[in-house]
Amino acid sequence: MNSPTKPFFLEEKFCSFCLGSLMGAPTKMPGWIRGKALLSVLGLEDGNCSCCGDLFLSSIDEMLEEALKLIRKYEFSSVKSGAVIPPLIIEKLDRLRALHGLMDAESIKVTVTGYLDMELFRRLRTDISYDPDVLLLFDFKRRKVSTWIKPVYVYGRYRKLKRGISQSRWVCSWCRGRGCERCGYSGYKYPLSVERLIGEPMKEIFKASDYKIHGAGREDIDVRMLGRGRPFIMEVLNPRRRSVDLRELERIINERGEGKVEVLDLRLTDKKEIVSLKRAHARKIYRIKVQVENFTEKEAKILEEKLSGAEIRQRTPIRVLGRRADRIRRRKVYEFRVERFDRDGFTAVLSCDGGLYIKELISGDEGRTSPSVSELLNKKAKFVELDVMDVLI
Repeated sequence: MNSPTKPFFLEEKFCSFCLGSLMGAPTKMPGWIRGKALLSVLGLEDGNCSCCGDLFLSSIDEMLEEALKLIRKYEFSSVKSGAVIPPLIIEKLDRLRALHGLMDAESIKVTVTGYLDMELFRRLRTDISYDPDVLLLFDFKRRKVSTWIKPVYVYGRYRKLKRGISQSRWVCSWCRGRGCERCGYSGYKYPLSVERLIGEPMKEIFKASDYKIHGAGREDIDVRMLGRGRPFIMEVLNPRRRSVDLRELERIINERGEGKVEVLDLRLTDKKEIVSLKRAHARKIYRIKVQVENFTEKEAKILEEKLSGAEIRQRTPIRVLGRRADRIRRRKVYEFRVERFDRDGFTAVLSCDGGLYIKELISGDEGRTSPSVSELLNKKAKFVELDVMDVLI
């Protein structure tokens, strides 16, 4: 008569982590506790593991201490652990699963991170979340811990009160940000940008490493953004602080902006709102000053009649072909109203779809935009000044 086959966990030695992983999850009991409990019931030693060589038992608590030191400088309300497991350990456990038909076995990563999450909660008394402020990555291959810090996202509107300020930072193409004679040793093509004027105070207050602006569209460097301002979200990277008085932050930004840039209605948001901000079909209101020789009242009425309600067919403007796909866009002008005029030109207010190139609506861009002011008047029209008066989202 054949003797019954020994259970696999009596044939080899295991640690509580590897055994807990193999024994599956029939209950809500964490894997490593399952493994420890089974070893205790059987009177077996926890260690001398044939799968991991006691890697987890020998290093996990030391790595936890390293993690606690790393996150000491950060403000957070939730954490989560992640684990990098040496491939050889995963392969050994996979072979045992296949050999013994262990269909309920859980990933060793789940077992190990279950222990890590429990210890982080016990020591920090903070929430364990799948969308954490701080992610701690435990690399058991290198026995090192690294951190990923969730950005802070700040929503608001900005007003650009002076011309000659770009929206985003443009790194100097000659020195690539190092600073050279061409860029005045600033590292930037344009020394001033909305992104820097808003981002630098945020970087300081949040004790962050960097920042990135996400806008609901953008205006050219020679265009002002007035009215209620343009909606934007600033992504503040690797913040050490998260709790900030946004009204005070608003005051600091506006004070340092020195009449160049102002922010309004700052509030905290999340990454999802960046997507909706970019996808929003905003309507824009512009005021534009145009130079046209011998302009008449009759021509003003022609423009108001022909452009109000018109669909504009626009091929990508020549001036942006280097950074935009060459395609045809169709945008609508809802209203075109001439406010004042003289023989040298006019000032008009127009309401239109976002994405319409206003300068080309005036010039015609060598026929790439139609209809245009130049086309309708059959004479050369030149934009002089442009202001965005509102972004309707």
